[in-house]
Amino acid sequence: MLTPSRPAKIRKLISEKKKEPLKFSSEEALSLLVETGMTKQAYQTTRLAAKGKNADIYPPYNEIRKAKEKCYPNDISVTEDSGKVPLQSLLDHTALRIIQEQKDTITQVIENLEEDEQFNCELVCKWGFDGSSGHSEYKQKSTAGTLDDSSIFCTTLVPLQLKVKDSILWQNPVPSSSRFCRPIHLQFKKETTELSQEEYRSVQDEIKKLQPMNVSLDIDYELAADLNRNYNIQINYELHFTMVDQKVVNALTETKSSLRCYVCGATPKQFNDIEKLPSASNEEAYSFGLSPLHKWIRCFEMCIHIAYRITIKKWRVSTENDKAVVAAQKKKIHDRFKEEMGLKVDEPKQGSGNTNDGNTALRAFQEEDTFADISLDEVNQVFLVCALHIGQKPLQVIGLFSDQ
Repeated sequence: MLTPSRPAKIRKLISEKKKEPLKFSSEEALSLLVETGMTKQAYQTTRLAAKGKNADIYPPYNEIRKAKEKCYPNDISVTEDSGKVPLQSLLDHTALRIIQEQKDTITQVIENLEEDEQFNCELVCKWGFDGSSGHSEYKQKSTAGTLDDSSIFCTTLVPLQLKVKDSILWQNPVPSSSRFCRPIHLQFKKETTELSQEEYRSVQDEIKKLQPMNVSLDIDYELAADLNRNYNIQINYELHFTMVDQKVVNALTETKSSLRCYVCGATPKQFNDIEKLPSASNEEAYSFGLSPLHKWIRCFEMCIHIAYRITIKKWRVSTENDKAVVAAQKKKIHDRFKEEMGLKVDEPKQGSGNTNDGNTALRAFQEEDTFADISLDEVNQVFLVCALHIGQKPLQVIGLFSDQ
């Protein structure tokens, strides 16, 4: 009792209530399993160990299995070479799960509605497809005899926001994360122009047939003005085909060359003379949007490829002397990226392109001054344009950029 603050600490400990451990809900426990990659056996072992320490905080695995079943949409069909869910079922399921999660927010918005006003929501999503190859092939017999499990073609959808009038009820916090990516159609097929066109037409037909979903929400919170009132919610769907790469866009716009612009049809030679650029453009191609991830990669590659040729100041490398100069400059740039930023650039990867992926490009632009010193002084301006596109920089800096 010689310490002056000791009595106050003792009184505080006596007056405070003992904090009991909080139990995981089945949804929280399921999230824990997904985040940690825990197996069923590992979860049950952890649960029993905690229970042995008088901390019964984990629900039985059967409850987690029931929570997992609620995550599945209806009408999933699986065959030997594909798995598919109807777009209507997937969207209805997605919207319903978001409404259940955002019930408190919806209740507050409903408070401001008139007595008989319809509560109309809109679920905005993006969708697209892509293919990948080089996967493991397994020794399994195919009924059709044509199954190629080394290639996968995947059609997916990502919810972006649920809104009503000017109010946003739910906003996707990480729209580019695979966590919110929901598969529509998985196929063991190699990506081709014909397959891309066929899949696009198939999903567009489903989009045209989409029907709004009606949900009756029973509000039993104190926030509600009328506790005996049910609220009818109608949810409409707005889908944007923007999850695409240049290969898909070229297939849908029937652009034969990857060097030709799919919007105006101009070739690299025409871009060198602005007067020769086509005046007309395919405005339907604007709907494909601009992918932030591919934009970073393409701009990164543009900067380093120009830096390779900065000494000879021409794009085509034809003479032996020019090839030697470009090769020496390329090696110098690669070595500096490795030494100063720890990045491997423009190196081939076995079975899948090269090392110029999204992480490499983002890392390089995050250290824009070092990147500019290694390659081009104009890297800072390129970074500014990219940052403006995805909203990392305020639009007011456009004036500063144009002055430069």
